[in-house]
Amino acid sequence: MNTYEKLQAWLAEQAEKKGTATLQKQVSAPKSTFYRVVSGGSPPSADTFLDWLEKLGVRFVLPDEKLESFTMIPK
Repeated sequence: MNTYEKLQAWLAEQAEKKGTATLQKQVSAPKSTFYRVVSGGSPPSADTFLDWLEKLGVRFVLPDEKLESFTMIPK
């Protein structure tokens, strides 16, 4: 499973938990586009998809980026 597929699966899981219509409104996406993506259909443009994820609180950390408020929990 590639990264897009993992993120799409996460989005579908969130839509199932919180309601597809609720998430669609939260990300301000066109209904048909959002429902298509959540159903496993063709993706929107990368900038659109990343904008949705950002609105849902997803954060990407680049390899050289320092995390704020990150604490390692010892095993």
